[in-house]
Amino acid sequence: MSSFKTLGFFFLSLSLLFSSLLVLLSLLLFAGLLLFPSLLPFSRFLPFAGFSPASGFSLATKYDEGFSGNVSYRGDLNDSPKTDPLWIPLPALPLIQQAVTELVPTVQGQYQEHVMSQVCALARGERTQEQVAQTLRSYDIDISNIPPQGHPLSLLVSTDQSSRVIGCAAYIASSVMAIPKSDEFMVSTDKPADALPGKKNEAASKEKTLSIDPKKLAQYLQTQLAVAKANADIFAIIAVELEKKPGLTVNEYSVQIKKVFSEVASAYLQRVKALYAVGAGVNYKLITYSDEGFKFISNDGYLFEYGYDSLSLYFNRIPWYGSGKILGKEYFFSVSYIEPNLVKRIREEKREEKSEGVLNQESGVAP
Repeated sequence: MSSFKTLGFFFLSLSLLFSSLLVLLSLLLFAGLLLFPSLLPFSRFLPFAGFSPASGFSLATKYDEGFSGNVSYRGDLNDSPKTDPLWIPLPALPLIQQAVTELVPTVQGQYQEHVMSQVCALARGERTQEQVAQTLRSYDIDISNIPPQGHPLSLLVSTDQSSRVIGCAAYIASSVMAIPKSDEFMVSTDKPADALPGKKNEAASKEKTLSIDPKKLAQYLQTQLAVAKANADIFAIIAVELEKKPGLTVNEYSVQIKKVFSEVASAYLQRVKALYAVGAGVNYKLITYSDEGFKFISNDGYLFEYGYDSLSLYFNRIPWYGSGKILGKEYFFSVSYIEPNLVKRIREEKREEKSEGVLNQESGVAP
């Protein structure tokens, strides 16, 4: 009888020892799985079994956001099927310039200076519609048949003063983005008689030449600098405001730019007027004027230059406006530049390449 008790005790002890060894082995395997998953022979299958070294085992339940009714894997964020937006930083200045230019009323894609000058005169309250109509008749433009809305020239007859202010402000802001015409600051004069040797004075008097009118030149340069400085001020406000709204498309940014500029159009015109007054006591010097470029300086530290690469304004050698900078600083809009479906495809391909690289690395196969 005692032998049976001894034998039973032996088997019981052996069973307990075997169970302890199994528990210890399980703990060791689990610890190895957590610390060195790549060393285990079946580690490559772990991500597909619902395990990630970074996130561990994770199963979605009905209390989890996005639960669709089935238990699903929710592992590393990089492997998430959700497609985050892909934003590309684009310089704000050219987007602002383009959007503001589009606010200028045009006829067949071109804005007419003699028309816009009358729109601005109405916006400032300097002329009446009767006076404007009389002036435009000399250009063979009859505004009596123009509807108050829906026509490129409706601003001339509309009672909506705010629309005139916006159109005028956009026109003035865009006016510095062009080579000036010669009649802006040059006048036609008779050639001196001694410039045409061998000809009679009477014949010489019929010859004309262009010469710079110092007074007109000073007024024109004063105006151009005031407009450029006002552009820098107002465009900086727009850039700061819209940098707070990332993820819009180019067209959506254009809409927002037009909205903000329209809201500050009246303040913009006042800013131009104030800066023009400040420039009354400043001396200006024309450096270059040709079909390819226009450049002048002022004795208060500004250099204005317009050429094939658009407008550049420098203040004490600091890029004040142009080359992507506004008031000396670069502004960028985080633009949703690529279609979401294309973004999803690119990221799926990246995940596939990443998975293949991991499998090749763990199996010892060269990529």
